Amino acid sequence: MANDQAALNELDQSIAPGLTRKQRLFEWVKQRFNIAISLPGKVNQAAIAIFFAGLCVEMALTIPGMPTGIGLWFDYIIFGFGYMLAIAVVYAVFVILLSFFYMRHVAGWLTGIAAVTIQSCIILQKSNWGWKATGLMTAIILAILIILALFVAYLHAFKRKSPRSIVLTLASLLLLVACGLIGKAYWNNVQQQSYLAQYSALLLQDTADGTDQAEDRADSAYDADADTADHASEDAAPASENGLKLQTLASNLSEQGSYSFQHYMYSSDEKWLEDGDDSTIYTTPTDGSTLLKDWSWTKEQFWGFTEQEIAIKGQLWVPQGEGPFPIVFIMHGNHLSEADSSDGYHYLGELLASHGMIVSSIDANFLNYSVWSGIVDDDQLLRSWLMLAHIAKLYEEQQELLHADWDNVALIGHSRGGQAAAMAVDARKWIANEPVTTILDEIDIKAVIAIAPTDYRVDSKQAYLSNVNYLTLHGTMDSDLTESFGERQYERTNFTRSGHFKATVELYHANHGQFNTVWGKYDEQFPGALALNTADLMSGDDQRLAAKLFIHSFLQASFTGEARYEAVFQDFRTIGEYLPLTGYVSRYSSSSTKMWFDFEKPQQAEEQVTAADGMIVKSIDLKGRSGGDKQNRVLYASWEQANSTLQFPVKPQQRSQDRQIGALVVSLARAERLVLEEEEADQDQAQQEDAATNEQTQELGAQAERESEPAERELDQEAGQSSDQEAEQAEEEPYTGLQLMLQLKATQWGTETIDLEPYFHILQPAAHDFTKLEWLEQNIKKGKYDVSVEPLLQTYVIPISLIEQNHPREGALFASDVESISFIFKQEQGSMIIDALGYITEGGTYVEYRR
Repeated sequence: MANDQAALNELDQSIAPGLTRKQRLFEWVKQRFNIAISLPGKVNQAAIAIFFAGLCVEMALTIPGMPTGIGLWFDYIIFGFGYMLAIAVVYAVFVILLSFFYMRHVAGWLTGIAAVTIQSCIILQKSNWGWKATGLMTAIILAILIILALFVAYLHAFKRKSPRSIVLTLASLLLLVACGLIGKAYWNNVQQQSYLAQYSALLLQDTADGTDQAEDRADSAYDADADTADHASEDAAPASENGLKLQTLASNLSEQGSYSFQHYMYSSDEKWLEDGDDSTIYTTPTDGSTLLKDWSWTKEQFWGFTEQEIAIKGQLWVPQGEGPFPIVFIMHGNHLSEADSSDGYHYLGELLASHGMIVSSIDANFLNYSVWSGIVDDDQLLRSWLMLAHIAKLYEEQQELLHADWDNVALIGHSRGGQAAAMAVDARKWIANEPVTTILDEIDIKAVIAIAPTDYRVDSKQAYLSNVNYLTLHGTMDSDLTESFGERQYERTNFTRSGHFKATVELYHANHGQFNTVWGKYDEQFPGALALNTADLMSGDDQRLAAKLFIHSFLQASFTGEARYEAVFQDFRTIGEYLPLTGYVSRYSSSSTKMWFDFEKPQQAEEQVTAADGMIVKSIDLKGRSGGDKQNRVLYASWEQANSTLQFPVKPQQRSQDRQIGALVVSLARAERLVLEEEEADQDQAQQEDAATNEQTQELGAQAERESEPAERELDQEAGQSSDQEAEQAEEEPYTGLQLMLQLKATQWGTETIDLEPYFHILQPAAHDFTKLEWLEQNIKKGKYDVSVEPLLQTYVIPISLIEQNHPREGALFASDVESISFIFKQEQGSMIIDALGYITEGGTYVEYRR
């Protein structure tokens, strides 16, 4: 280091006298330039090396989030080497400039700090982290790099360690960090398996050997290569104390069927007309110019077609045989357009085709977002139009190949594709003049399945489904759509004809992307994806296993009308022995479901019920996690004393004279942590009024509020007192027995009370961390992840035969006989949301309990 300084001193010698001003300036510039381009000192070298490496690591984590579509290896070669060359040149230029202006000793440090700060801020802001989170994360990154640079400078400049020795030291440190992270991941996995094992008793409903089977299932839950265990239905049947068992589905619908099938690729590429490949099919393009208004030149060059000749492209799985076969169309959602999202549903295509269904996975990647060219306008509307265009092309051009049963059509969509599937059925609301809508007159769409769908208003309109079966699936750890928007479409699905049903299924520990094998476990693009909590996710194989079971059951029920498949949605425990270990919450309604109380009219809801003293009963609008309106009004009830009773008198005008009851039905959710938005609005309004009045008026206003709104204050007090206790309970157990007794009063039967706890369970509300740190949830993505706990409604179908087997009665129960339904809450205190209290007419109940 002393020799370096001596050399610099010699360069920085005084300029010879007698020179003109221009000569002196020239000599000064020459000397400063020679100093600037000379080899930096060892301390500066350490800073340059560490900050340069940090910049490259940041870019390496960012490159997967901006693909070219050629391949990740190509992106790393082009962007990686190009970036390294560019940043090396820029870094060198700024070091030279700073050195030129007498900052040689800190040039490497200042340049590195500035470069890392600018790059980190740009990357994090592009990831929608917000300035607060961006500033903190940038400071953390800088701190780590500065500490490393100081450490390397100490080894290099003062300990005079060789570069090889320093690299080995840093590699050892990185190895220690990696071992720590691997150990933490392993421990998290062990804890996760132990937690999920608790769901075994819920799914299998064992009374004796539940613990052993729980351990067995937990051991295999995360084994990607393990086959799903086949349990005998008698072992899996839920058993109550009196020996009544819920009958389960005998067949595992996630297993391959007996049909062999052919996989095809279809496209509008004219080269496929003459390629002679039996696995490719040519389809004519379609004109989308009236809808696709912003098709840029760059998109045209990349995709190879204009808006007047949009390619009809996708994949087909076709069963071999004479048919006719039901046909299913799958529309993917928005992802990076350079990745083929349509390729992520092979698991569904192969399963359904092996059971005699034709499956088309539609390629709509050209409608997806690209880092380079953005996303087209109105892509949800375009997806629904494209779905109909694919149906029309295959209907018109591939009748001979497919042998399709066009009276049995189902639409499946994921994310924005889920909304598009519902919009396609109701397409005339938006695109009545488009020729593709005429296909709706030629086919019969029996079912729509929406996997984690969006539910935006398009042109201020929303899809309404009538006499079409509807199913939505969603994961409680969906970091893209943090609440189940499919429940809104569930509310907007109605039946005027018999034979239809709708259902929702919420999967605990499931995310958005693992329903598609291309999207994977990260619901955000890199590098922002690194902040997501993936440790608590169920495995991708398990998530897709659950999807296969529910989707296949739903399609079989929709196409065949067989009751055993619809029973899955009346009680998911009918397939509990096949489901992966996690929590499930489901809702169900059908053409046979008749409502006594739906609580949609707030002025009637509180008047129609009789509550015990001390209970708080209130009609509320149900909200999602992020405050979104679920378009469903429910009844909130809380109590402070065991055996509190809530009675629902059935008025004469609510009774039907000729309908025999097959089952009672009600939807319930635990609501201890629910924050009523209406209460917050009342408090805000009261604060504003208080601020505008004097002390005396404030006191009068407070007194008036105490007299007129005691229930609201009592609700807030009750929620505050029990929150800590509820949080501890939630950590201890994922679910409990449904501590509720149902009391039925009927003219012919008299009064009958049944304890529901031996037969049914209720899950804790979903409360997951979306990110690795709680602070991040509050500050990134505009607070998207800083969401409250969401109460999820579970529908309970209680067969009348269950009551009769416990307490035999003579004669059938008719709706005209029912005088009241009462709930007796066994807990000492608690709160609950109640919705859709009614009954299923005889012949519409498919769950069965036997001794």
